[in-house]
Amino acid sequence: MHRAFNEWSAVSSVDFKEIPPEIIPEIPPDIRIAFEKGEHSDGFSFDGQDGVVAHAFYPRDGRLHFDAEEQWSLNSAEGVNLFQTAVHEIGHLLGLEHSMDIRAAMFAAKRPYDPAFTLGDDDVRAIRSLFPKKGSDETTVIPEISKNPELQEKMDEEQRI
Repeated sequence: MHRAFNEWSAVSSVDFKEIPPEIIPEIPPDIRIAFEKGEHSDGFSFDGQDGVVAHAFYPRDGRLHFDAEEQWSLNSAEGVNLFQTAVHEIGHLLGLEHSMDIRAAMFAAKRPYDPAFTLGDDDVRAIRSLFPKKGSDETTVIPEISKNPELQEKMDEEQRI
């Protein structure tokens, strides 16, 4: 999992720190990772093997769930590669949507195992538009917030799921 987080921090100004809950128990974590089965109280049920393998919620929520019923693998073409899936889902945690570029980690479809897997150029451009690399001349693009109060309320509600 550390390697997946490092993919994003290596190309942006995002810095991740793992802090065991017993160190600062009164402060909730920004990101919570869990392996879940079926219905697990977030409105997005898992469907067992070979369907939806993981999901993450955009920045204000911070939940990252993997389907516990999948056959997860590391460094293997067998099953579902945990590293590649984690990189994709962490992208969502950081605020990225799916990419139309098939070479991007944020491409919407599951990719076959690739031992040389890394972020694509589109991923790097997208994350740097939100979190420019320290010392760069890039500027942050802040997404426009809806001026429609009903739409904004719906968007806020979806973030609380």
